[in-house]
Amino acid sequence: VASRGWTAWRRPFATRRAVLIALAVALVGALATGLALSGGNEPAAHRAVAGSRLGAQDPFDIRRPSHLLSAWSADFTTDPTELLVDRSDAFVVTPNEVTDLATDDGRQRWRADVKDAEPYIAADATTVLVAAGDGFEALDRSTGRSRWRVGIDDPADIGRAVGLVHVGGEEVAVAMTEFGGVVGLDGATGAVRWSVAVKGTPRGRIAVDDATGAVATLTNDADHVALRVFDAGTGAVRWARTLERDTGVPTIVGDLLVVGTSRDETNAAITGLALVDGSERWRIAAEEGFEATTGPAIHGSTLVFADKLGTLRAIRADSGTVRWTTHLPGPVLADSPAIAHGLVVIHDTFAQVHTVELRTGRIVATRDSIGVPLGIGAGPDRIVYAQSGVAHGQVMGYAPAALARPVVRMTGRRAAGK
Repeated sequence: VASRGWTAWRRPFATRRAVLIALAVALVGALATGLALSGGNEPAAHRAVAGSRLGAQDPFDIRRPSHLLSAWSADFTTDPTELLVDRSDAFVVTPNEVTDLATDDGRQRWRADVKDAEPYIAADATTVLVAAGDGFEALDRSTGRSRWRVGIDDPADIGRAVGLVHVGGEEVAVAMTEFGGVVGLDGATGAVRWSVAVKGTPRGRIAVDDATGAVATLTNDADHVALRVFDAGTGAVRWARTLERDTGVPTIVGDLLVVGTSRDETNAAITGLALVDGSERWRIAAEEGFEATTGPAIHGSTLVFADKLGTLRAIRADSGTVRWTTHLPGPVLADSPAIAHGLVVIHDTFAQVHTVELRTGRIVATRDSIGVPLGIGAGPDRIVYAQSGVAHGQVMGYAPAALARPVVRMTGRRAAGK
């Protein structure tokens, strides 16, 4: 796998968002520290207080069975690092394993050893592709059995973003390394089909399109972000653009590549680009930039974006028309929304999980997590939520309607946990 050196990159905070984001980061740090000090192996009864003492019914409070709204809960001995929900599967990455859980009831379909697994994973109908500290490993989706593992030439390099795409009836595994290597591997054997080196380190996730064989990648390049669209069959760059430093995950919808980007609050925007050549189809002004790991949730022709300050926008992908705008109470600095059964579910940096009506943008419920939110995904009939820093219930599945129920406020002895 080709790789190259890169220069360390730092992003200054814009003045307008510095205080809010700094407070959010401090809160998450304090939460993580408190959980660590409380002891990772303590009984659940000692770990649920953070959410319940706020005086609100908490669907993540595993101490009180009457408060549990989850359809199922799965325990892990090591905190998850990544969650990918794809159709009826929830793939959970931990530092040396990948686990496949059924979204309907949480049953474990398989668990695979993946040495030094990194929090980057992709899946298609037959394959699960995982980045690792020294390369990339392909697993059979139905069994979890390792199909192949490919190493990186440079021992100092690390596996990063991954994607799976089909070209001419053949599966191509596209992978990026920390030092700017981009490689196309045969999905069946792991043989290298093409390999190129680009400037910068990978940012966010890879977007792919089977219909056109397009692969969209982002890399940090000094004070900007480079967007490149590769041909998955040859590794040739079809087109490229320079974007601003606060750019979110690119998403391919039909013949468009949609991305949120910003240098500061004066030029933040969500843009629809023609997938074929990168020409701008539409542009919507935004109030703030986007985190590297946040992309839109997709439901039909509707995209739901969340910017760093927690502004949700529902947009028609074909026209760029804004259907509604909703302001969450806290910033969103990680992960993307999930949509199921007419509801949008998203967590913010203050460890709150919000349920929003897809049709109107109205916030119908807000609940507190007892751990540090890691990710949210949508299966056919479940919202799957992952968190870290808890003794039990690191991954849980919910009926979407349960998260839309009104929050029950507690008073007196109930609020005190007695």
